[in-house]
Amino acid sequence: MPVWQIFYDAPVLILAAVIVACSWLPPLRRRLPLVPPLPGAARPDDPVRVALGVLAVGALLYSVTYELRSYLADGMLLVEYDWWAYADLLLGTCVALLGLTLTITAFRRTPVAPVAPAHPRTWHSFLDAGQLWLLIVPTILLLALATFAGSVSSPDEDGIYRILELDVGEDADGVGGGMLISFFGWAYGLPVAGVALALMLLTLLVLHVNAVRPFLRPETVAAEEASRSTLATLFLLFGAGAVLVTLARATQVVSTAGDITLVRDGYQWETSVSAISPWLFWAALAIQLLGYVLLLMVARIALRRPGALPGPLPDALPDAQSSPATRSRRGLNTRG
Repeated sequence: MPVWQIFYDAPVLILAAVIVACSWLPPLRRRLPLVPPLPGAARPDDPVRVALGVLAVGALLYSVTYELRSYLADGMLLVEYDWWAYADLLLGTCVALLGLTLTITAFRRTPVAPVAPAHPRTWHSFLDAGQLWLLIVPTILLLALATFAGSVSSPDEDGIYRILELDVGEDADGVGGGMLISFFGWAYGLPVAGVALALMLLTLLVLHVNAVRPFLRPETVAAEEASRSTLATLFLLFGAGAVLVTLARATQVVSTAGDITLVRDGYQWETSVSAISPWLFWAALAIQLLGYVLLLMVARIALRRPGALPGPLPDALPDAQSSPATRSRRGLNTRG
């Protein structure tokens, strides 16, 4: 691997950091989800939020150093078949979400003063309409890429579909020729697809656990709703960022393989995906940039110092008839 490829992600990361840095501008800063201060008994909101920020930074660093780790392995990272080679970041994200789900569940406490809900809360109680598409669309694109790449992949000598074969037939002397290229075939695409679907299910699970836990007391409902709304947004951004970075890496592999040509006796042969290789290259950069932006936004929001809710907190819950879903929307739309 050429040394310059180690810095392949650097321009994309710098651009993503510049985009996220713009969130410090007052007009944009006011649109960020609020991180309200909560009483200690209302945990684990603060520890979970900080953990999400740290995990997002870790996922970003792990992704950025992928080329470096490949270089230190002397470019032999994918010579040996490892089914998790492209699913590693998704697997780590699944483990992180499962751990956060268990943490939230372990901290479910009996409220100090019971708050009777008018309607049951579900996984979408603290989400804006359409927010889930941030995770659904990248997952669908990843499944589509895995299907496409798998359909054009070929088996290696062990029958594992992880190469792209550039077959040029036999030469004038009857000797066969061609080239075998490491590729994102079924051997990698199917595990990635399975883990991506598992990640979506775990995201729905942690959103549900985050929503259904009891409120501490009526006086803290507004702050707790704002906190749960922020956590729900962070969970979605974290999962979507991991899927986008994985999609970018797989798209880059397909683009690189498709860009390879074979020249012999004045003739030139191209792969079956050479026509779309340039489009895949730029798509990979755009997807990678978006994935880095989402992970940086998670860190930006999660590690932000808590700020007070605008306006006084209610001393009680006078409108017991108002639904938690309505209160959740008010908390979700509160920005600081």
